[in-house]
Amino acid sequence: MENDSAAMVPVEEPFCSAYEYMAAALHVPNIPAQPSDGQLLPSIPPLHFDTPVFWKTGQVLRMGFYHATNFQKAEVTTHAVEWCRWADLEFRFVTKAPYNIHIAFQPGSSWSLLGTQALSRTHKSPPRPSMNLGWVNPQTPAWVYRATILHEFCHALGLVHEHQNARRDFGREWDIPAMYDHLARPPNQWGLDRVNRNVLSICTGKLLRKNFIDEESIKLYAFPGKLFKGHGGYSKNYELSAIDKGSMLMRYPGREPGEYT
Repeated sequence: MENDSAAMVPVEEPFCSAYEYMAAALHVPNIPAQPSDGQLLPSIPPLHFDTPVFWKTGQVLRMGFYHATNFQKAEVTTHAVEWCRWADLEFRFVTKAPYNIHIAFQPGSSWSLLGTQALSRTHKSPPRPSMNLGWVNPQTPAWVYRATILHEFCHALGLVHEHQNARRDFGREWDIPAMYDHLARPPNQWGLDRVNRNVLSICTGKLLRKNFIDEESIKLYAFPGKLFKGHGGYSKNYELSAIDKGSMLMRYPGREPGEYT
């Protein structure tokens, strides 16, 4: 399995309970788990990212919608451009291909391809979605779907989940059996392999710069304390952290902080 091809899959966010989010990671197929000392412990290779997935600084990104309501179009247009206050990019929402990013709203899931990997779908004929925002609807609280939009667009601009940083200083040890048990229950009902693929994998490579974890990042999902050994968990974040903003200023330099209108 080639690392780059393995990485070209959606970053997916499962919905766990009433507006409670659970950690997820890049999907990597066929990762085994091995028994050890009577427990199932994961044998999970890292996901290696050295191939650039970032757009060109100053690029105009053409955004298209797939089967979207006026409500969905308006909310995504309003909230997604928050990233452009820090990244020297322009989001242009258009009605005809070609698209750089193609956004669908299939209920029940939210996910995005990483950065320029979107072109593997959006440049097909007809274009295929490179992002799904299944929780953007009038029944979801605005602060919840705003966080979802911000989170998925950080992936669309090339950033991975905060908890996937292999050089992180997590300061916590997973309780892996508790993780398996937690995600095996409704509404997720995940098996062992799916937990391994979606939660426990880590990322390495040149795309990752930080050697710590930003507990306030929009890229970090909520982890209940029971999923760690002897430590508390992480709460859900709903806005960009100072480090999220700084990351975009470094990745796509040229914007005066917060200047985009």
